[in-house]
Amino acid sequence: MKILVLADLHLDEISDKAVLRRLGEEIALAGQEADTLIVAGDLTEQAAHRWPKAITWLGAHYPSEKTVIIPGNHDYYGGNLDTLDADLDRTCREAGCAFGPCRRIELGDTRILMTTLWTDLRLFEAEGEAAVEDSLWSARMMPDYGYGAILIGDPERELQPEDTVAVHERQKSWLISELAKPWPGKTVVITHHAPSAAVSGAMSPLSPCFTSDLDDLIDRYRPDAWIFGHTHRPAELRMPGGTLLRNVSVGYEQEFRSADIGDRVRRGLIDLQALVRASK
Repeated sequence: MKILVLADLHLDEISDKAVLRRLGEEIALAGQEADTLIVAGDLTEQAAHRWPKAITWLGAHYPSEKTVIIPGNHDYYGGNLDTLDADLDRTCREAGCAFGPCRRIELGDTRILMTTLWTDLRLFEAEGEAAVEDSLWSARMMPDYGYGAILIGDPERELQPEDTVAVHERQKSWLISELAKPWPGKTVVITHHAPSAAVSGAMSPLSPCFTSDLDDLIDRYRPDAWIFGHTHRPAELRMPGGTLLRNVSVGYEQEFRSADIGDRVRRGLIDLQALVRASK
């Protein structure tokens, strides 16, 4: 039993029709082996307007009824963080697919736990609270905050880093509650944002916007795999407790050559039976 997990497709950014056609072919090819397709964020920007077309395109290459979509930060552009999920859930249901945030599905002996998991912006917490405050300030350089990209509240205002930290805490609480439930089989976690500095690449002031330090959580519950995107950086490692971490970003059009689209897509093909069971 296999799942295909793809992040950061950014379909609305692909201008070369030949590249888009090749991407569709590779998804269809890999999808022949997959029982489910899970999009781990950033399918498009401005999801309220662009998901219907993008989901139709996906459905031409993989059955919509076997597809689950988790929004990433770019999907929220042009929307209100408090209300957009309800609209996207309806969009998915009308298209015949499923909406993924805080969702659990079971395939055979594997439970799959999915959510966006915005970061907590505390990646540099070991350096003190001043470093965390610096991260909150640096985050404002991200287009997610300000610039009118994402709104929140009623009356509406521009999204601030503290707002997504609050969403992170709610989604992490849900995830912990699910991980804490007894389960005799395997566990796979799928998020848009990265769960460990070990797979985030070289550090920068903006690293806390891409990654949370969830190493203690991973060690406590030891899921068999944690699949993510957002960083657009191919990365894979096994944590000391046995958890496989893997980035499945496809990336922007300019980030890949046509010749390696297939490799990027197939990175997202996860063989659930082949996962090494993490020691509990």
